[in-house]
Amino acid sequence: MATILNLCVVFEMLLVNLSTVHYCAKSKYSLPKILGVLLAYTLVVVGGTYALISRSSSFGNGNGLFTIIGFLYLIPLYFLYDEKMHQLLSIICSSWIYTMFAFSFSVQLAYALKQFPFVQTVLCMQTLLYIFSLKVFRDFVKSKLVFVLKYIPERANKYLQLVSLAWFGTFLLINISYIYRERHILAVLSLVALVFDAVLSYWFLSMVVQSFDDIEKLERIVYVDGLTGLKNRESLLTDIEKLMELNCPFSLVFMDLDDFKGINDQFGHLKGDEYLIEFSKAAKDILNCNGTLYRISGDEFVCLYTGGSVAGFVRQVRVQKWDHNSMAFRGVSAGCSAFPGDGRDAECLIALADQRMYEEKKRKKQSALR
Repeated sequence: MATILNLCVVFEMLLVNLSTVHYCAKSKYSLPKILGVLLAYTLVVVGGTYALISRSSSFGNGNGLFTIIGFLYLIPLYFLYDEKMHQLLSIICSSWIYTMFAFSFSVQLAYALKQFPFVQTVLCMQTLLYIFSLKVFRDFVKSKLVFVLKYIPERANKYLQLVSLAWFGTFLLINISYIYRERHILAVLSLVALVFDAVLSYWFLSMVVQSFDDIEKLERIVYVDGLTGLKNRESLLTDIEKLMELNCPFSLVFMDLDDFKGINDQFGHLKGDEYLIEFSKAAKDILNCNGTLYRISGDEFVCLYTGGSVAGFVRQVRVQKWDHNSMAFRGVSAGCSAFPGDGRDAECLIALADQRMYEEKKRKKQSALR
């Protein structure tokens, strides 16, 4: 009877682990086919393992060494699920840590309740823990761990596996040290393992933070104009799509600085850069919290205006007056388009505002010739 109950404890842990993988990973085959393969594999693996360890005097004392066979399931799972090996390993490790905790807690409680049969108490307590916590654990793995595995930088994956394996090994070692209390070296090794895991976890965290910092720096290079600090054309297209998805009305103002070539010719390109920076600051001050300003090329700027009437912003931008190192503001031509009134395509809205800006610039040149 005790042998059957011990096997029930093992099979319950296996069931929780394998069902967690199925819940969190994308399967390649139908559920009946997966169940058939895993059942056949389990009969061979568990049957063979039981034949070996059942002869040991420590069998059934709650040391948990049988949990190591769980990693043998990486072989069939790799072929049954459409996930990379490192992803499966991380999911399995997290699940084994969870089941190892439930098992170890149940074992220690069974030792404390000496008046009740040991194996029956372990099985009952372990089952109760799964009933009350399994759904929370699975949802956590699927929403948090799987998300991390999907988006974590590639070079950090290996260290995540190492951290997962280290914590599983530590849980196993702690459980064994509880069982063999007279062997104090196991308690010492458990403490060392905990310190190692803490250091390894902080090291891994620092690596992830550094990786995401590198990504943010790359995004700044890709999406931010290096001269003015404004967002660039790539950011503009992304932000337009976001506003369209939210069905949020906005105006797009395309601006081109008047006589910017004359600034470069008269003062030089370095002064021209200063002129661009000064204009971007002034336009941002006028815009305030009513939208976002972008520099999309040399002297061309675009504003996504999300405030009230865009006419007031355009009027203030046109008539602003400032002097910067003897360079007076020479004006700006602007053209507007609106979403959704003028269309629902980003490129078309930009082209329409650009065309209307060009028409205004053309009118200014014609007036200057008269």
